[in-house]
Amino acid sequence: MRFAIRAIGLTTALFAATIGYAEGVGDKGQGYLSPGIVIYEGPDASNIGYDDHEAGPGLILGYNMTERWAIEFLVARTESEFSNYGGQGEDDIDLRWLDFAYKLNGGEDWQPFVLFGGGRSKYSFENLRDDAVDHQFNVGLGVLGALGERFAVRADLRAVSTAKGGAPTAMAFVGLTGFIGPAAAPPP
Repeated sequence: MRFAIRAIGLTTALFAATIGYAEGVGDKGQGYLSPGIVIYEGPDASNIGYDDHEAGPGLILGYNMTERWAIEFLVARTESEFSNYGGQGEDDIDLRWLDFAYKLNGGEDWQPFVLFGGGRSKYSFENLRDDAVDHQFNVGLGVLGALGERFAVRADLRAVSTAKGGAPTAMAFVGLTGFIGPAAAPPP
């Protein structure tokens, strides 16, 4: 719980710092910061038997490399309740993923995108001394909804596959995006 409070406080402070620096939404050369909420379902391949998934804090740091392509780094922490032959309890799940986003043709206020990438998830088991690390791949769809020149609402849904095999699982992110850096010059 302390981690969640610190993470929310840090992302709020970083997000507030972006207010004075952004001049446009999602232009080439702009960075962005997206604090939000992550809902993540652990992998089926581990046979852990996850029963319940809780939302946790997440942060996406991104950079618009071109008009269409962006690179993103996701950091998040969630908890899941489990039950199996060894008992029941809660796991902390720490996500660290690197993704590429491709912007599709959208309107002025809504920008759909697809994304793909991979990374690792670390599971801290309540009843075990050792943690587990899982390498994963994800692909998904999302949308940015403009809230003026500096901000946007962001939502994405991803299918996550683990290197260990098994059926893909789901991950969702909902947050607020603040853009940092100079905007492209308006057309004449």
